[in-house]
Amino acid sequence: MTNGASDDYDRLVFDSADSSEVHNALKKKNDSGVTAPAILAVGTYPETIFWIAVDGVPLKVHGTFADALQSFMEVTWLFNLKYDPMVLSFVRFFEAAMGYSKSFTTKRQQLLHQLMELKDSTKNDQESNDSTSNGPSNAADSFQNDMS
Repeated sequence: MTNGASDDYDRLVFDSADSSEVHNALKKKNDSGVTAPAILAVGTYPETIFWIAVDGVPLKVHGTFADALQSFMEVTWLFNLKYDPMVLSFVRFFEAAMGYSKSFTTKRQQLLHQLMELKDSTKNDQESNDSTSNGPSNAADSFQNDMS
């Protein structure tokens, strides 16, 4: 009998707390039959070191599990690789939570993303107008000059 989500997670993250060697974690991944990229966690907390395993090559991540998860998604996207089908639900959840995928996000998250884009474009427009104009740099200065 399988443990469902736990088994899926074990195909995404290969924990090698019993060893400080990345090659032991890589062997554990290879022995499991997973060929897709995965996260390797080597060592015990707080000295855990994370790696991304891609085509049998471990890539070291400098940071926390969150950094490893982000690196895992970026490497998979950058090299146009496929996620392990067994971990797709986890990855889609993290993509939505981290704002990587607009198609799997809620309407509220999509609206927030659109508002942030609008805010950034408005800020850029204002900065370009401020740098090209010789007049007052903001509305308060303009109002004060109009009152004089």
